[in-house]
Amino acid sequence: KKKKLSNDFELKSQTSKVKRYWTDSIREKVSELVDARETLDEIRSGMSRRMQIDFDTNYNVWAQAVEACAHLDCLISLSYTCEDEVSCRPKFLSGAEEEAEIELRDCRHPCISAMARQSFVPNDVVLGASACSDGFQRACLVTGPNMGGKSTLLRQTCIAVIMAQMGAYVPAACCSMRPVDRIF
Repeated sequence: KKKKLSNDFELKSQTSKVKRYWTDSIREKVSELVDARETLDEIRSGMSRRMQIDFDTNYNVWAQAVEACAHLDCLISLSYTCEDEVSCRPKFLSGAEEEAEIELRDCRHPCISAMARQSFVPNDVVLGASACSDGFQRACLVTGPNMGGKSTLLRQTCIAVIMAQMGAYVPAACCSMRPVDRIF
């Protein structure tokens, strides 16, 4: 049964299944809503401008706060890398600069070992005067099949050197080295 609407209702729109009606009070409320939204947009715009001006005025304070947060983030991240895994404090060796030397025992890549679903196989890297009894080993040729871990070994060694030189614990059972001035 169809009900007849009072004359207060005016057809606003319709589809094949739905008809929408408005009354004078609905029209007034919609107008009030539109006005309120415009006012809200003006207030938001003004607040945004004031925030930008305040930020610009206090830029140096904000820059210091961002730098402090970045340092804190770095320190927290470094603490997480040695929280669950075996880590060691690096030992720096003295001696002639041309006698480069690095020894890493059971070294792990900090990101991969944390994310690996299977156990990560740690690696030993020994280069330099202590690497062999009959002389000085300056380089190591890393070979193996594709996806065999060559790049991971090289990256984890570089990361260990960087972490050691910045004063962080190294994800290894043992780390001793001379200071390094560049990484290739």
